[in-house]
Amino acid sequence: MQDFMWWDPPKTATDGEKRKVFMERCKDLFDNLENFRLDAFRYFLIVDYKEYSGKDKTLVKDENNHENFILNPYLTLNVTSSCIETANNKIAKIKPKVTFLTEDASRETREWAGKMDHWVLKKFKKGKVWKEASKAHKSACICGLGVLKLYPENDKKKYFRFKKISVFNFFCDNAFRGAGYPDEAGEKKSFNIHKLKTMFPSKAKEIEQNHGDNLKENVTVYECFYSKRYHMIATESVILLEEKWEKPLPYHLFKWEEAEQGSVSVGIAKKLYEIQLAITYILGKTFRSVKNFAVPRIFLPKGSQPNHKTISNLVAEIVEINAPNGQMPQFSTPKAIDGQVLDILNMLWMRAFEVIGISQLSAGGQIPRGLEKASGAALRSYQQVESERFQLAREDYEEAFVRLAKLLIKFTPDGKFPKGVSKKDMMDVSDDITIWASSILPDKPAGKLAMVGDLFNTGLVTGNQALSLMKSPDVSKFISSETARMNAIDLLLARSIKNNEKPQYHPELGLELFLDRARKLFAELIVDEGNNVSINLLKNCIKELQDKVSEQTGIQNTLNQLSGPGGAPQSNSQSTNIGQIAGQN
Repeated sequence: MQDFMWWDPPKTATDGEKRKVFMERCKDLFDNLENFRLDAFRYFLIVDYKEYSGKDKTLVKDENNHENFILNPYLTLNVTSSCIETANNKIAKIKPKVTFLTEDASRETREWAGKMDHWVLKKFKKGKVWKEASKAHKSACICGLGVLKLYPENDKKKYFRFKKISVFNFFCDNAFRGAGYPDEAGEKKSFNIHKLKTMFPSKAKEIEQNHGDNLKENVTVYECFYSKRYHMIATESVILLEEKWEKPLPYHLFKWEEAEQGSVSVGIAKKLYEIQLAITYILGKTFRSVKNFAVPRIFLPKGSQPNHKTISNLVAEIVEINAPNGQMPQFSTPKAIDGQVLDILNMLWMRAFEVIGISQLSAGGQIPRGLEKASGAALRSYQQVESERFQLAREDYEEAFVRLAKLLIKFTPDGKFPKGVSKKDMMDVSDDITIWASSILPDKPAGKLAMVGDLFNTGLVTGNQALSLMKSPDVSKFISSETARMNAIDLLLARSIKNNEKPQYHPELGLELFLDRARKLFAELIVDEGNNVSINLLKNCIKELQDKVSEQTGIQNTLNQLSGPGGAPQSNSQSTNIGQIAGQN
């Protein structure tokens, strides 16, 4: 039969032919990243404080019988791990959220866009996206690539969850260039027959016929997606699943920096690998020198009989020398290693941080001398200057959540969105998504006091609110609670206008705030050219609210006049009235 691509099989192709083409393609893609996996294995061992030697030997010698750099399989001075942990924490400590741009949108669009903001945030929390994204980003810091996959939570595909997958199982078409995404991507996994039959019950008999009935035996399974074309899962002998695929790839690739070619970029571990080898080599040599040379030695004349209860070779080494009998023993501790060696070790340690752009103080959780008692503003300025090196990496990390939100939208079936929102509406505005980082108060008292002071000085919070905010861990949560009344009024007004009903005033929400929000909505309806029914209903509501305000003001003035000389009467000056303006239209 004529050759074909696995994602475009002809109708006359048999299952055996499709499976053969699919397996050959998956193996080719997997083998193309073999060198990357070998390097990644070495880098992950470094982060785990182990050095990769290629053999299960503590000491490795090259072809000339010279000692290799690897003298100890355990790294005790691991600058690579310190840099990776610090860089990942600097970037992944934020929790980017997504929102929809609705500046030029109509009121109805802004209403359902707000619903989608809450919907996406709920999905992110349920899918633990921030935790899994942090893991995937750390993998990118180590080996240059981290992979996050979108999984259906159940068979109904109502909820989705995000999961970081291993780069050792992942493969993709590495022929593309630049920052784009591959067309093909998949995973190679191993399952025992019992698990495989549970996952694909309709193929249970076929699995048993081709792979035996030993439930504990493992079977290699390939899963591969071709973007917007095809999806297949198969073993060497059985096609477990094949379907048309109209969605993009369910993967997001995290990178430490963009690669010039292919999908695999350069990670921190690769940049510091030679420095780490040199540090490990010098440190191993130093330890061996200390063990072999920096040992107290006692020089005794030959034939002398010292009291071994006070002088022994358990801690020190006894050396007999040619010397006159009766001479006092000589005690000596030789120098283990030259001081220049330690200077080189310190230089390599500092150079590693300079290469990545991290200060040693940040890696050690310290602040510079002189800033111990600095204000929160000073500390924020110092951290901002230090983080400029990671600006592009931080922006890429934040933009990743926009792509994850778009994946959620494209993978969610119609009818599973919030009420009043259709999938077509979401696809039309899927490009109008932006991100913002969650606002968390600084943990240190100085930083928290400085930020709360800034809010108080700008008049955004009162004195009592500032005291309450000092105990609050999250600014965004505090602000949401403070604006709850305003949000409730906006929701009541929007629902009433949408249903062509007259808004009903609720005294519990406050008269003046209700009137202010109604006036602003009236202005928006005039600008958006809303229907006359809604405008007239809102106009009548505003007039009633204004009458209530005037009535309350009159009562207050009367009480002030009756209070005697101590009470100063207040004049009831008339201000510009949007209800009067509305009445003239």
